[in-house]
Amino acid sequence: MILDGEKAIKQGRFHDAKKIFLKLIENNEENFLIHWYLGHVFFKLYNYTKAAKHIINSIKLNKEDSLNLNFLGQIYLQKNQHQEAIKLFNRALILNENDQEALKNLALANLQIGKLELAKKYYDILWKKFPKNLGYYYALNNLDEKLSIENVKLKEVKNLNHNKIYLNLILAKKSKLIKNYDDEIKYLLEAHGIFNELKKSQSLQQYNYYTNHLPTLLKELQKINHSSNNIFKPIFILGLPRSGTTLMETIINSGTNVIQSMGEADCFDKVFFSNQLMNYDGSNPKKNFEFTKEKLSLLEKAILKQYYEQGLKENTQIFTDKSITNILYVDLIKKIFPSAKFIYCKRNIIANVIGMLRAFLPDVYWTHSLNQIKAMIDINFKNLKKVKKEFNHDLLEIDLENLSGDPIQYSKKIFNFLELNWSEKILSANNNLIIKTASNVQVRQKIYKHDNEHVKYFEKIFKKIGYNFS
Repeated sequence: MILDGEKAIKQGRFHDAKKIFLKLIENNEENFLIHWYLGHVFFKLYNYTKAAKHIINSIKLNKEDSLNLNFLGQIYLQKNQHQEAIKLFNRALILNENDQEALKNLALANLQIGKLELAKKYYDILWKKFPKNLGYYYALNNLDEKLSIENVKLKEVKNLNHNKIYLNLILAKKSKLIKNYDDEIKYLLEAHGIFNELKKSQSLQQYNYYTNHLPTLLKELQKINHSSNNIFKPIFILGLPRSGTTLMETIINSGTNVIQSMGEADCFDKVFFSNQLMNYDGSNPKKNFEFTKEKLSLLEKAILKQYYEQGLKENTQIFTDKSITNILYVDLIKKIFPSAKFIYCKRNIIANVIGMLRAFLPDVYWTHSLNQIKAMIDINFKNLKKVKKEFNHDLLEIDLENLSGDPIQYSKKIFNFLELNWSEKILSANNNLIIKTASNVQVRQKIYKHDNEHVKYFEKIFKKIGYNFS
């Protein structure tokens, strides 16, 4: 039966795999491998508590090795228990000082909690130990832009696809520094093109899901009359990637009110997948499935449970969520969280597109194609128009250029809208948040004015290659 479970995992049938392995445990087969597989299955289903439990059982039944320690640490990162995760990564490093996975995890964990010098230290170790992996140099360069491209032995690193990606990103950075924007765009598009080719299947599935399949399902949900009576007053920060959403969350969580930051929790996406409401290919795995008021109540419980899985504290009323896809779920959000408020972050659209290309977001597949970027911008604005029409009194739009140009006036406007207490300390750098986005380094500094002088050059370049974003 273990082989049947392995096959189900390989085919992505995680619910089937879960049933198989749980049945084996019911039959008193206390095999470390069964717990190991169950840990991975629950992780794929976003049930991080059970994933951790089974990996701990697997370690107890077998031994503590770097593979299990690293995976257990990654589970704790998802639960936003970073100190526990760091302890596990350090234990893996004690077993093997050259453990590449442990070093990567330590760099990432420290980066997310704002310990930038420690993150830089681990990326520096990785670059020195594994000089043929240009990704480590790129990560190091993001933390220390004084590093020079001349430090890289290009002949040694340019053969593998992932190295070609990072080589082009580094060359784009170099072009940006000397304001050679034509070359910058050329290198950026080359990097994104290679990545897009490598992830073609996943990219197409994700794009079709967000542009076609999900809206169809949510249209059915919209028909159901449901309004929760829960006590939550969440703040959903909406906007395109690189539009200022991380800065917004940082500002809101820097005030005197007790607010929990959930970052890009993606709870709605995760619940839709883990509860088999929809597959990425758009198929509904439950035959004759029909939404009812009762099922919507169960969906509400599942979404709240997912927030708790990812570290939402008991008795918390106000929390922030800046997941990119929340703009697609606004109708459902208001059914589950009637007291929710929305802040939509926007900026000059050309600057926004450039920001996405420069940031290189590996998990947001549509940001690697200009065609898909353009389509997702249209979907964002279409949904924003809908929110303004239906929930206008619960919506505030904030322009990043205005906020960075006059942070006092606009931060007061934000806090007044949210009915929170404003104080001058919100304008200081905030290093206490867990930040898992590409804006990590920037938002830990004081608010700086955004200069869009370069935008006119990029607008011409985009038009030259057939894209009009204005």
